[in-house]
Amino acid sequence: MKKTAIILVITVFTAGICAGKANNKNNHNMTFEKNLKIVNVDYGTCYTIGNYQLCPEKKLIKVLRMFGTATKDAVDFFPDTTLQYERETMIIFAGRAFFDKSDLNIDWQTVQLLSYQDHYSEFTDGKTLYYRIRYGSAHKSGREYDKNTYKPGVEEKPAKINHLEFRELTGYFHIKGNTFCYDSLSFGDEVADDEDFNWKEIWRNFEFKPILEPFDVPNLRTIVSKSGFETDYITDGKQVLYSGGSVSYTKKNGKEYVQVKECIVEGVDFATLRILGKDMLADKNAIYYRTEIIPFDKLNGFRFIIREL
Repeated sequence: MKKTAIILVITVFTAGICAGKANNKNNHNMTFEKNLKIVNVDYGTCYTIGNYQLCPEKKLIKVLRMFGTATKDAVDFFPDTTLQYERETMIIFAGRAFFDKSDLNIDWQTVQLLSYQDHYSEFTDGKTLYYRIRYGSAHKSGREYDKNTYKPGVEEKPAKINHLEFRELTGYFHIKGNTFCYDSLSFGDEVADDEDFNWKEIWRNFEFKPILEPFDVPNLRTIVSKSGFETDYITDGKQVLYSGGSVSYTKKNGKEYVQVKECIVEGVDFATLRILGKDMLADKNAIYYRTEIIPFDKLNGFRFIIREL
């Protein structure tokens, strides 16, 4: 009897665990389906900038969030009920687009950027030293700012290769001879400084695929801010190309080419161009986030504080 009782208890307990797992799975699936319905609502035309989407037709601000189940990973934009479209001001500073939800009372119109890196920046209001902007909040450094002793952090970057007929731009884009090319070629400082390095052998091993679209190759350059911060954009003075965009491949007359039409940012006004971040530009008409164009006149009066790098 005792043995039978133990078996029964274990059986019931195990069944309870299985039922619990099944219920949890069902709950996760129900939550996923609920979130999927929210994501798929028609919000009208929405413009992506950083971790947010601005939806002027519905006067909504959406934020990027993860959702899913144990077997499904998903990420998309959800309406943020804490942000009211007609009352908010988006701050674009140090390469980030955010809404200030801190209690630091920073004047974002006048705060001075001291150093800028991809994931870490330092800035000051003249008295306090601040660093890093994450999730809409800056952080105090815990020490006062002294312009006489302050030394900015330096981000070490691999040296670009400019050697003989080869010139590296940014991302996977290069110029070989008089041809604008694409390939995943990357070297470190030790290679760049090695006079005995066999460049001809490298060129044989890497197939540089020419860009199909026409560019003014001699004038191609990486876009750099007035302060010397380098972006992920390339220009020939007539067109702007985002180097982190999606490319495709095609054949023409038996030769393989790379198409970059999805990477080209149309309509940039060079006379009023401002550099806001590594993947963000602006002119008098719009903000350009990667390849997304966010026209000011389509945003129904939405407000910004925009600071150049």
